[in-house]
Amino acid sequence: MPTYWRMRLKAGDYGDFSRGAWDRDEIGIWYGAWTPADLETASSRSRNNSEIAADLSALPAQRALGWDVSAGYVATARRFKKITDEDWVVL
Repeated sequence: MPTYWRMRLKAGDYGDFSRGAWDRDEIGIWYGAWTPADLETASSRSRNNSEIAADLSALPAQRALGWDVSAGYVATARRFKKITDEDWVVL
């Protein structure tokens, strides 16, 4: 049975990017310099979002950005990863 996901593509005060992302078939998240493989590696060591966030924050590329990945960012990424081909995404 499909799941329905509601997504917002807003970037703070910069505006809503939903239409442009939809037109380019680009629906995704960005929360730093880590990659999906980095998330997989960190998730293999822990199921705790705070611990995963600490692992991602310790990556050299993420440290170079000058800000930490939060547990909330990890929770969102993990939810996003659960979207299947049968699901519906609503912007």
